[in-house]
Amino acid sequence: KKEIQLNEPSKLIIDESSKYICHLVKIKGFKYIVQYLPHDITEFEQVLKLLQNNGDTNSWQTNFILLLWLSNICILLLDQNHHETLESQVNKVSENLLKSTIACLFTSDKCQDACAFLLAKFMSRRDLQTKVLPSFFDELITYMKDA
Repeated sequence: KKEIQLNEPSKLIIDESSKYICHLVKIKGFKYIVQYLPHDITEFEQVLKLLQNNGDTNSWQTNFILLLWLSNICILLLDQNHHETLESQVNKVSENLLKSTIACLFTSDKCQDACAFLLAKFMSRRDLQTKVLPSFFDELITYMKDA
């Protein structure tokens, strides 16, 4: 958590700590471990940015843990119906999250499971079901046609 809050987080520290957390996930399961990941909404953009910038295929553990972490934070996003002034900001964040995770659904590693878990939690929010879910399916179909 402290490393991600820095302007230039160390990829080595994040990768190594992700490997250790993955070992814990193997032992206890990801649904148990995810409850101990930080729940601070202020870290959402940093974690999402780190996921977007982590294109290294050798660090699937890092992507896996970041996706699990995002699954904790995504349910804390503000309700669009109650905060209309922030609606465009939430729409932008939703769009960035969905574009960043669609590719993970088609990987053949544990990231696919974490991504499905994240998207299931994110799409189960009532405020997003009517606004974001249809556009997500459109993006998904477009991605599948291009692949």
